[in-house]
Amino acid sequence: MKNIQIPYDLFMKLITYFFADSDEYTDEIKDELQEKLDSIVRRDKYAERLKSKNQPHSNNPIYA
Repeated sequence: MKNIQIPYDLFMKLITYFFADSDEYTDEIKDELQEKLDSIVRRDKYAERLKSKNQPHSNNPIYA
């Protein structure tokens, strides 16, 4: 499992949300977590494209 880093401010909002039972930051937490998830997905797709570019195509006779 990979580790994910989040900004300190988001961490503190999560602490407030879960431990202080405060709904004050709910929308901000959702937005910031969605941004983080989008960033992770973009990075994973980019890494996959790089990986596929660097691997020879098995069905191409040049690489056989």
